[in-house]
Amino acid sequence: MNFFEHQDRARRNTRRLVLLFLLAVLLIVLAVNLAVGVFLFSFFESGFQGLNASVKAHGTVSLLTLLIIGGASWYRMSRLRSGGDMVATGMGGTWVDPDSDDPLLRRLCNVVEEMSIASGLPTPHIYVLESEKGINAFAAGYMPEDAAVAVSRGALESLSRDELQGVIAHEFTHILNGDMRMNIRMMGLLYGILAISVIGRGLLYSGGRRRSVISSRKEGGGGHILGLALLLVGYIGVILGRLIKAGVSRQREFLADASAVQFTRNPDGIGGALKKIAGLSAGSHLKAADREEVSHMLFASGQSFWISMLATHPPVEERIKAIDPLFRPEEMKVGVAPGTAGAGEGRGRSAFRSSDDPWAFLTGKRETVAASSFSEAVLQDVEAPPPDRLTHAVSAMTAIPDPLLHAARSVKGVSALFPALFLARERDMMAEQLEKVASVMGEARLRQVEGLLPQARKLHPLLSLPLSDLAFSSLRQVDREEKRILVKLMDAMVMLDGKMTVFEYCLVRLLKHRMEGMERTGGTERKRYGRGQCRDALVRIFSVLAWQGHESEILARRAFMAGISRILPMDVPPYGVPLDWTGDMDRALPVLEVLDMTTKGELIQALVITASHDGRLSLEEAELLRTICACLHVPVPPVLPQLTA
Repeated sequence: MNFFEHQDRARRNTRRLVLLFLLAVLLIVLAVNLAVGVFLFSFFESGFQGLNASVKAHGTVSLLTLLIIGGASWYRMSRLRSGGDMVATGMGGTWVDPDSDDPLLRRLCNVVEEMSIASGLPTPHIYVLESEKGINAFAAGYMPEDAAVAVSRGALESLSRDELQGVIAHEFTHILNGDMRMNIRMMGLLYGILAISVIGRGLLYSGGRRRSVISSRKEGGGGHILGLALLLVGYIGVILGRLIKAGVSRQREFLADASAVQFTRNPDGIGGALKKIAGLSAGSHLKAADREEVSHMLFASGQSFWISMLATHPPVEERIKAIDPLFRPEEMKVGVAPGTAGAGEGRGRSAFRSSDDPWAFLTGKRETVAASSFSEAVLQDVEAPPPDRLTHAVSAMTAIPDPLLHAARSVKGVSALFPALFLARERDMMAEQLEKVASVMGEARLRQVEGLLPQARKLHPLLSLPLSDLAFSSLRQVDREEKRILVKLMDAMVMLDGKMTVFEYCLVRLLKHRMEGMERTGGTERKRYGRGQCRDALVRIFSVLAWQGHESEILARRAFMAGISRILPMDVPPYGVPLDWTGDMDRALPVLEVLDMTTKGELIQALVITASHDGRLSLEEAELLRTICACLHVPVPPVLPQLTA
């Protein structure tokens, strides 16, 4: 099952979640009507029968119940609009500076960065649950641009590097599969179901302290009875909520475990983490009061369930056996000494080193790559990524000069990285471009940019865009005004010579796209379109790609026809030379962003056919394809070296 199939499945699961939620609401409304009826029967002289005959009274009770549930869900979802950061901080998470010197935190950041490059996702914010000694983690957010990964202090101190890498790979799989978006929506919906129990608890508490408003005959009795009834009804909601989470979450955990093994090529990593959860006294238990609300997001169950069918995760022993069929319970590990798990991790680099560096070719300046490498990277099986994907990602990080990595990880230095990457390929107007940096961002930032330029020029072009995504976690921490100034600077640098290279367009477009994703709170999904509704945008994007990658109009027309006939077989449009290629791209990408996921997969295959029609895929074509994919919310890992032409 590839990325697009997983995304479609996640959307089907979301629709299933909504149907289950509506069914739960219906049951709760019926139970509340029954509870209120019993209360009124007990405390009104006229008895229950008269009220029972009144459809209006029951309608009022139903409407109030629906308003409470709907209002509580709306409130919670509005609080979660900022994405994963809100969930992580709500659980007591502390943000981790990507440039941290702490060995355990440095190791965590390195592992997350490796997974970001391997999966083609922008680096998420990283949090540590400092007060949690159990081994656990979760990923939260609506989309990769607002994602957060949180890890418990117990996981940092108890897990080896390989085991931590297995846990992080598991969480990244949830991001790739679209599970993360559904999880955060589930939090909002199920919060409304729990609201009735909160009201019942409040009435039960207050009923014993003051005279009941409804009943003048029994001091506090009415409040007690109604509160107890609503509390019981509320627990029906709790049980229904757990059943919904269990029904949606359980199978996904097996799939994420399998994908983590495929990513890391090391079953002992995630397997060892699960064995430690089973063997250590703290297990995966969390102390946070909100652990019930996020239980479906966690790497392992953060609490105990007295009925197994209510558990959001399969039993740990079953998950271990799925990874290691020869597992025996007596093999459970009993942990490592706290504080030693990350000893020896380098400050700037991953501790992992490949004995045979597959990125050694980066010392040369090859400017063509195999077309198959791009389509395979995008259309890979999410449950079984290529065997060396993580190894190559780690090796790619070693090929990035230390000063550039430091700038990508530094909140204070990340704004200088983007101008430096831009200027690294600039030759004609370097002096004017540097003057523009000084006038827009100041002399201090100019000195930072000049300091990064020598290393930026040494960076292989294939790593420029992946490095910009690596810097995204730090960029999210930059204040809004500085981000606005950065975008203003990048636009001004482009306008100086009145023309835009493919790389300049890709770098600036990706920067703007990621920032727009940050600002697009709430994960609002627009209506999905089919290919027929996006015909004009498809013509624009194929025309630009054919024109950029082929030396003559005849070759460009052939390439255009070869690709677009795959996506519009019944209505093949004519080719036209793009007169404003950057404008065509900017107009087409927002339209294609709302294509349905199946069509996006077919679109990318067709685009690769157009780009590689002349038998090669140039660096510019690869960067343009990567940018198109990012704007379509399709992650693209770096091209693998062994697939290089």
